Amino acid sequence: MNRLVYLILSVSLAWTLSAQQIYVGTHSKNESKGLYSSQLNQDGTLKETKGLLLELGTTVVIQKKGSSLIYSCGVGEKKQHGLIQCFDTQTGKLIDTVSSSDSRPCYLALSKDQSTIYVSNIKDGSVCAISLNKDGSFAELISKVIIEPAGKRFAPHACVVSPEGEYLFVPDIAGYRLCRLKIDQVSGKLKYLDSIQSELFQGPRHMTFDPEGKRAYMVNQMGEAITVFTYGKGILKILGNVRTVPDDQLDINNHIAEIKLHPSGKYVYASNRGHNS
Repeated sequence: MNRLVYLILSVSLAWTLSAQQIYVGTHSKNESKGLYSSQLNQDGTLKETKGLLLELGTTVVIQKKGSSLIYSCGVGEKKQHGLIQCFDTQTGKLIDTVSSSDSRPCYLALSKDQSTIYVSNIKDGSVCAISLNKDGSFAELISKVIIEPAGKRFAPHACVVSPEGEYLFVPDIAGYRLCRLKIDQVSGKLKYLDSIQSELFQGPRHMTFDPEGKRAYMVNQMGEAITVFTYGKGILKILGNVRTVPDDQLDINNHIAEIKLHPSGKYVYASNRGHNS
């Protein structure tokens, strides 16, 4: 099993790396307001931090492969529907803005061919697909899926495209389940198929696949654990849970925030809010 490494984080950040430039999405009640960029030095220090898009409390940042475009999402000033923004890091210009079609967007993902962007709206409970134009701007809403609640409500906290690009996996943090949706390979539209439920799931939040596409890792926000799966032909099978904090420190108020894999696939990184590690 891959080794779990404790990662020190002072805040929960969504980030993407482009060459030596880091783009950070912040979402807090303090001074942080949105999307920032910073220069990454070889010694690991940061400099020249500057604000890029400060209208939204940005919850996630993703990059379009093979381009200088990044996408972020958050809540506008009127706090009605959430917004998704496309920003060109090369020109420093905002390319486009579109409604996320529901309240509180919290996660973005791009289809394998980069032609469609998917968004999880956690407050009203929907997963939407929006097609993209060739220049990366937003075309139209092509799919909106609301899954029948397994608990009090459907609360999608992420949307993760499978390695072969045929499925979208959606952790439902309120329903304590992992939902599987089929991606139409022609239209990009979504269709709900089924869900995985387990006693090991304690608030499913975020997940990721390894570089080979044979394993997946999902953090449980309230469970201080990462659930490990095998993956093949659209099917996830549970192997078990791995703790993110020492066994003698399980009595603290801790919530896991994010999970990332090293490009080599040898290391899993998770951030703990409460344990502050």
